[in-house]
Amino acid sequence: MVNQPSDQRSSTAKAYHVVSQVTTICFQFVLPVVFGYWTDIWLERSPIFTVCGLFLGMLLGTISFINFVKALSASNKYKRSTGDDGNR
Repeated sequence: MVNQPSDQRSSTAKAYHVVSQVTTICFQFVLPVVFGYWTDIWLERSPIFTVCGLFLGMLLGTISFINFVKALSASNKYKRSTGDDGNR
């Protein structure tokens, strides 16, 4: 097992980091759909680009969410195994 260095950031900085990751995941779900909808309006097409954007957004968002949960889980496993609760 690789020893991970202790995170010396304040709890507020850690919270901002998690919030930014969650916001990015939300944008990855929503923006492809919005872009697809805009493209459908611009090209005066049926909702083909909206549907493609929906699937692309679901794919990107799901992959990012899985990676986020894995990283969060690995961080928590490290804290539990070392007894490091981050308070100093």
